[in-house]
Amino acid sequence: MLLPTLEEGREDFRRKADELSDQYNLRIEIMDLATVSAQKQMLSIVPETGVDAVLLWALTNIDEDYQEELIACRQAGIPVVLIDHDFNDRTLRNSFVGGGINSELMVINQMILWTVKNDASILIGSYSYAGSSEIYELLRMEKGEAPGFDLTQIQSARLKSFVAAPPDGYSPRECLRISGQQGTATLNLRLLETLRQEEQTGLIFSLDSTLTSALAASVDSGTLDKAAVGCIVGYGDQDKLGPYIRSGVIDELIVSDTLYSAYIGVRYLHDILRDFYVPDTLDSGVKLITR
Repeated sequence: MLLPTLEEGREDFRRKADELSDQYNLRIEIMDLATVSAQKQMLSIVPETGVDAVLLWALTNIDEDYQEELIACRQAGIPVVLIDHDFNDRTLRNSFVGGGINSELMVINQMILWTVKNDASILIGSYSYAGSSEIYELLRMEKGEAPGFDLTQIQSARLKSFVAAPPDGYSPRECLRISGQQGTATLNLRLLETLRQEEQTGLIFSLDSTLTSALAASVDSGTLDKAAVGCIVGYGDQDKLGPYIRSGVIDELIVSDTLYSAYIGVRYLHDILRDFYVPDTLDSGVKLITR
């Protein structure tokens, strides 16, 4: 198991690993590392060791961060199961277990039913980077039918899935693409400019903690009007973003059930090594944090 550094919960993972070891006669080692570079370094030596399979909770969902190392694992015949978040390039792993579109649609449809008024538009957003550029993509959904949406507007595979399976009664209208130089404030400034030009929305649903954090900080500082953007719901770290929940800046925080995902992921790796079928993706559900 290759995990991020866990401030809490490491013993839970250890106990689950021991349980799986006894159940399937496995030897499971847990490595929790704090940086992408440390995870990459560990992955790079996997093909040279006696490791049979890898369960990876990557620190980012950016393909190029782990691409070289995961391709080397694949070429060495070492299966990899991802948990928590997936990559756009599905060939980099054998399976993904984590929060998926079915769980996300349940959350969005619930928020539309409870809080979105007057058929207001909603925005579903993602974050990625390529080379030295950072990118936010905001998929605008509006009430009613609108056939003929051009899917090539969208880079994010997760956003594309909402075009095929939109929230109840909504359809995609436009994908707003915002880019900026990595390591600068340009991206978030352009995000604010874009949101201020939008007509009032009823909901912003963020698929990435980077975007969730940017939205929360902007509302909290007063540079973005909460009333204009509507509800803010998104993925994020409970320890870092919890204060924004308590203050009402974020309406709901989405947290993946990584322990359960890891349990399923190890079972999948066991099955792959025995040449059994496992699904390409399993939606293992999410946990919602509210006030």
